[in-house]
Amino acid sequence: MKVRKLSPEDLNKMASNFGFSASNDYTKFDDLQSLMRSKQVDEFLIQQLTATGLGSDLVKEAEESKGFVSYKNFINWLYIEQCGLRIIEGLSEDFGVVEILEHYNDYYKIRVPRGDKTIGYVFGLIEDKKELYKISEYSVSQTTLEQIF
Repeated sequence: MKVRKLSPEDLNKMASNFGFSASNDYTKFDDLQSLMRSKQVDEFLIQQLTATGLGSDLVKEAEESKGFVSYKNFINWLYIEQCGLRIIEGLSEDFGVVEILEHYNDYYKIRVPRGDKTIGYVFGLIEDKKELYKISEYSVSQTTLEQIF
């Protein structure tokens, strides 16, 4: 699955909600965790702002920019990770177990146990929730148990 990119209007709305303005493109990396908490961002994502977490690119940017990151990079990262969490939580409700095989940038490769569900059911489920999950592209394939293990 690929998460749909933020439109410039949505990016500006989200940035405004976090108190960012176009007059200053950068923000202090060290302020991001408290800012995220003040906006009630999931604690899991807050804890990912580390060199080995999902926010490692932001950490690297801060190291290269004397402690600052582009607020646009931060907003895009947060949006994608929030969408990813929504996808995983939603699929967990439908399948019980969700295995993340790959994740980089806006791309997620996920495996769910099909159980008694047909591939058509899985395809239809994702198609029906495409807007909710903000998915731009996806594919569904079938894997046999022998291939999984």
